[in-house]
Amino acid sequence: MGVGVNGHGGGIGFDNKEFMGSGLGKATAKAVSNLVVAVQGLAVPVSGRAKSKVKGEEARQMAAQQAVATQQSADAAALAGLRDTPGKVVATPSKTVLIVSLGSKHGFKVGDKLKLYETVDTKDDKGNVVFSEEKLAGEVTIDAVNPETSKVSHAGDKEVKAGWVVKQN
Repeated sequence: MGVGVNGHGGGIGFDNKEFMGSGLGKATAKAVSNLVVAVQGLAVPVSGRAKSKVKGEEARQMAAQQAVATQQSADAAALAGLRDTPGKVVATPSKTVLIVSLGSKHGFKVGDKLKLYETVDTKDDKGNVVFSEEKLAGEVTIDAVNPETSKVSHAGDKEVKAGWVVKQN
């Protein structure tokens, strides 16, 4: 950078020892260093100029790759949100086998573990539920997965009932 007024002026830059020794010079150097670190991890889309230099199929491939990467990122974020969604026990074929309302569509696979919570309702004198709470009752392991449901195994002593809650560990 330089400044000139009526033919007089000086240069301000990283090679100017007076500037670099000043508080402003040190702050400028630190700010530039921080900016370089901050922008290193950014994914910058291909510029229009670069795209115009690339011919036909290569440009389409680059655009398709960017679209796939963007979609994969969005899918991963959506799947992470679905895995945080609590499910319910929908059936209890036996004491050790349960069917839950979480499946592959929610991001779960065979071998995943879920926490099992007993739902405890407090009712008023008319029988209306006025308060519900969840008490940890154990853990279940997914043995088979469908898109919407999973078959899980339970080794606890409690008799599990439909309606109990399951959540990701």
